[in-house]
Formats: sequence, structure tokens, C-alpha cells
Amino acid sequence: VPVCKAAVCGVGSCTAPYDDCDKDSANGCESNTDTSIAHCGNCGTACPARANAEPSCTAGVCKPKCLGKYGDCDAKEANGCEVDLNTDPLNCNGCGIKCPKTNGVAGCQLGECQITCNFGFINCNNKVVDGCEVDILNDPNNCNGCGLICDAVVGAQPTCTGGSCGFSCNA
Repeated sequence: VPVCKAAVCGVGSCTAPYDDCDKDSANGCESNTDTSIAHCGNCGTACPARANAEPSCTAGVCKPKCLGKYGDCDAKEANGCEVDLNTDPLNCNGCGIKCPKTNGVAGCQLGECQITCNFGFINCNNKVVDGCEVDILNDPNNCNGCGLICDAVVGAQPTCTGGSCGFSCNA
């Protein structure tokens, strides 16, 4: 809304969300305070730079926009986008997505869960979701390796002890 004061034209008031932040009547209400990074919410309120993010203003509120595969997993604006979603096993390809670590050590590579099995365990089904599901030191159906079945003996049950096949006689 224009105004005339002391024979000088100026801006009397602006229609929200616009504001006259530079106080130059020639360009009127030039700043949209709902989206302006330099005037977010109010004139002079600039959105700060944050780690691994670019400044962003939405509905008059500063919120960092994460770059690449980074995420703001702790929801603390001050530290920006603090998590690399490509490598963090507690936030793999998304905040809160934990890689399984059953009988192994969880990892995240290029946003995909990985697992390194503990000694004596192996991932026979090649599914990370259930970890290293087979105990190759004690499983007669996977003795010292996936699918290595201990032979049955008449009058006995096959066993696997320390990764070696054996048998246990029936009563």
C-alpha cells in the first residue's frame, strides 16, 4: 500500500508475506519473508549456513536443506546435516535405518547395509537382514561352510563340533 509523507512517495504497508526490507520505495515490497533466505520470517533474519546443507526458508522458518546423501538425523538445526547416509550403519540410506549385526559387525557402504561375520558364523542365504545366521562350527547341515552336510551313519546322528563332522551314537 503506497503512502505519501512530506510530499515523498513511499511504502505504507506490505501484504503478507511480503515486506520492504531494503526500505527502497522504488521497488516496493520486494522480499517474500516466507521464502527469502536473507529475510526469513522477518526483515534481516538470514538463514545461517550449516554443515553439509544449504540454507532454506519455508513458511518463514529457516531449515537447512541437506546436500547429497547427508541427513539431519538428530533434528538439531545447529549442527546441520550431521550424518552421511552412505556410510553410517545406524542411519544407512535414511535416518534411523539400522543395519543388522546378528553374529557380526554392521556396516553401510553406498547406502546399502553390509555385514562382516564373526569367527565361526557365515551368511549362507546372502541376506543382510538376518545377519550371519549360520554357526558353521556346530551346525551339521553347514559344517565348516554353507551346505556342507555331515554324513549320516547307521545308528547315529551326525554332529558338527569345531567345524568338523562326527557322529553321536543312538541309545
